Amino acid sequence: MNDEEKADVALTLRVFIYIDSGLEFKFNHTYVARTDAVLSDPQSGRTMTHYSGLGKAIGPVSRGSQEDDRPPINRAVQAALNDLFGKIESDARLASL
Repeated sequence: MNDEEKADVALTLRVFIYIDSGLEFKFNHTYVARTDAVLSDPQSGRTMTHYSGLGKAIGPVSRGSQEDDRPPINRAVQAALNDLFGKIESDARLASL
């Protein structure tokens, strides 16, 4: 690999998903996703900066199977990723890389 093919930064991404079933069966479930990202120098491994994003979605309480969790989980994760990458894209410090 030559110098033109090397990455400027390395991104490590972790996604956490929480499901809050509410206090009683009559309340909707709340799905929360949190994304954590670390930008680092790919050559040295030195951490440059951290970011996090948060997303939330509501799902019905009457569920037939675990498949019913998939759409609200996907919405929560998508919202968390949008929040995270919006923060990364708007970080003026990265323009110098």
